[in-house]
Amino acid sequence: MIKQQQLLLEKMEQWKKLLHLEDWNITCEWICEQYQPQVSIHIKEKIKKAELTVNLFYSVSLLEEAIGYRMRFIGLQTLQVESEHLYLRKVIQQDYDAIFDMQSREEVALSDGYAPITDPVLMEQKMIQMCMDPGTYSIVEKEHHQVIGYMGIHYAERCCAAFEVGYAIHPDFWNRGYATEIVRASVSACFQQLAADMVIACHFKDNVASKRVIEKLQMKYEGCIRKAFYHEVDGPVDLCSYSILKQEWEQLYK
Repeated sequence: MIKQQQLLLEKMEQWKKLLHLEDWNITCEWICEQYQPQVSIHIKEKIKKAELTVNLFYSVSLLEEAIGYRMRFIGLQTLQVESEHLYLRKVIQQDYDAIFDMQSREEVALSDGYAPITDPVLMEQKMIQMCMDPGTYSIVEKEHHQVIGYMGIHYAERCCAAFEVGYAIHPDFWNRGYATEIVRASVSACFQQLAADMVIACHFKDNVASKRVIEKLQMKYEGCIRKAFYHEVDGPVDLCSYSILKQEWEQLYK
């Protein structure tokens, strides 16, 4: 328990540095109300200062889960990702035409796991979901401020602070190195801005292009997860999974 608490204290200090003081205080208040509404002001202040007492939240893992959840919610909304030619921003309704064009194309849709969308009403519903999702972003080309794709950065179920990244690029912008460029910047942002311990990326077995992107980033192959994803056209399909730890990333990109 003592070792777990020490690790959590270190993680809390990391989170505190990434959030504005007001956001951190709101986070701590939310945690107390959500998980232990009866805690005293004294205990709340201890949490804000990243000080813990034994069994404060029944278990260290529960407190880490609570803080991590809120941290991810705030962090994904304020995440800033920029590379040489591209940057991410939240999806907005004005991106409708660009994203509709991508998702109506078979080569994009099938590689992303769904049937091509040709119904404008269905696309409008999809856009509402993308706009509301704090982990979905438009990929924007800097020179012309043109939306050329979209990126997903979402929490992954591992026994550490892990995120999974995924992307789609418009075919007109394939073979320019843009996918590698923006995924590299996104992975770096996960470690630097979200205090991630691990970042994961997956691809369908026959998606050679995505495999090349992941391998360029020197992520480690974890194996083939059978029937791990429900493809709207092909049904249950296998996923090839890769990951990289924070310390591995830092060694590669110091």
